[in-house]
Amino acid sequence: MNKIQRKISLAARMGTFVLAQKAVGDKLIKENNVLFISDVRDRMGGNFECIYEALDKDRWNVDVFLKDKQLHKETISDAREIARKLRSARYIFLEDVFNYLQFYTPLPGQEIIQLWHAAGAYKKFGFSRTEKDLKVSPGHRKYTKAITSSDAINHNYAEAYGIDIDKVAATGVPRTDIFFDESWRKRINDEFRAAHPEIAGRKIIFLAPTYRGTKVPLAYYDMSRIPLEELKKRFGDEYVLVTKFHPAAYNNMLLRGDRLGSDDGFWIDVSDVRDINDIMPAADIMITDYSSIIFDWLLLDRPLIYYVFDKAEYAGDRGMYYPFDEYVYGAVAEDEEALIKAIKENDMMLDKRAAFRERFMEACDGHATERVLSLMK
Repeated sequence: MNKIQRKISLAARMGTFVLAQKAVGDKLIKENNVLFISDVRDRMGGNFECIYEALDKDRWNVDVFLKDKQLHKETISDAREIARKLRSARYIFLEDVFNYLQFYTPLPGQEIIQLWHAAGAYKKFGFSRTEKDLKVSPGHRKYTKAITSSDAINHNYAEAYGIDIDKVAATGVPRTDIFFDESWRKRINDEFRAAHPEIAGRKIIFLAPTYRGTKVPLAYYDMSRIPLEELKKRFGDEYVLVTKFHPAAYNNMLLRGDRLGSDDGFWIDVSDVRDINDIMPAADIMITDYSSIIFDWLLLDRPLIYYVFDKAEYAGDRGMYYPFDEYVYGAVAEDEEALIKAIKENDMMLDKRAAFRERFMEACDGHATERVLSLMK
């Protein structure tokens, strides 16, 4: 399907969606109907799953519509079904941008609650971005409630969504509640190590960077900046290197036929693991860069290294809410030599860590799910 055909298909679906809304009207809405809906994911997980599992199914009628439009073609029948489901729900939960919302006319009394998938406020998104050719979904403005991980960043989310700040609540992020469960941490650690016996008796350096490139089809990570042989020489007896690349970069690596992982057992690539939470509790040191994973990693209280060999270039390419240095609670390495030094020193930087937690993650305390549920009357 070429670009023109895609535009025609989108217009047809949206036209059907608008007409279906009018046909359905507001007769189906019920006070105890709850809807989880997404067109960027095809399975339950993250904040969705936390809230879904915690809902009292005897009190609430729960409905779900999940479809990843990049993996599964959207159809005219999908548009009709989405219109019907939206107009029957009292509470509508989202976790990302939902394309149909820009064409949706909310009913009186409906609550559209944005759970957003990331914690903190790192890379600008939504209406916070100012690129001239960037299209931001006007559907953001229809949220009646949105959650954050800290009161101090409520205004960032209000700006991103184009909504009043009194609609934003620092409930904490539900999917982080599990980080406060010691039995979960132990189980993930044991399962990961059992799946990779080559780790045997060694600790894990976990490299999980975000991608470079302004568009997903161009996403990449400069593999030449990973000093693999030097890392193995310096730390191979004590550590293994585990990598998980951003899905956008990983897909392009697969298309190119890049070699990921090594035969000697020092480098293990797990980019095909969908949920990074199935890896992190097993890791001893995290290396990342501009990824929002820094907010989740904080909750494990382990060393963090920012490997930012392109800091000036990246900050200009994709704006951040605050200067990069204000996000730092670990060592900053801008070249390979500094990276080696940071791994060796293993500095926790406790003062910076405490300040970061208070500013960006103070509402994440293991009880975020409870607070989100309290938003429902």
